Amino acid sequence: MVAEMPNKWVWTNDRPDTVKWVGRIKTLEGEFGRPPAFTRMVLGMMVVWTVLTGAMVLFLMRTMSSVPHFPGTGWILGLFCVGFVAWMMTFARRVGFRYELRGGTLTALGTGSNVMWRESLENLQSIQYSRWRGAVRLTLIWPDRERKMLGISSLLHALDDPV
Repeated sequence: MVAEMPNKWVWTNDRPDTVKWVGRIKTLEGEFGRPPAFTRMVLGMMVVWTVLTGAMVLFLMRTMSSVPHFPGTGWILGLFCVGFVAWMMTFARRVGFRYELRGGTLTALGTGSNVMWRESLENLQSIQYSRWRGAVRLTLIWPDRERKMLGISSLLHALDDPV
């Protein structure tokens, strides 16, 4: 027996009726995001990865002092460390990404509940659905702009639910 998938738009090639979604997204209320356990797991993995990378860098710095090396090796290693930390911070900011729908306004919130962007849904014209390698993306289109959104399962389920 096959278990039912949490959202059929993530797992099938069927195309959703995005015309109905425009009306539904304007009336939805609530917060939609990944499960908190997922966010904690990914953040924990990032901490472990950062600690292991730091240990590797310390090991390399220790061995560099006893082995002849190129004069700029320390600077290159330092730039690598700065770049790695910047990349991890950017990723950490987005891992807990969620959307809040209140009073006809869509707000994208980052990991620490910081507001990434906020849009009124009043003049929303259409929603485009796309999927690549299992990742769902929604594009909200207004007359003068558009916003790309992650297709979070809880939001897709709420949009598809006729209630």
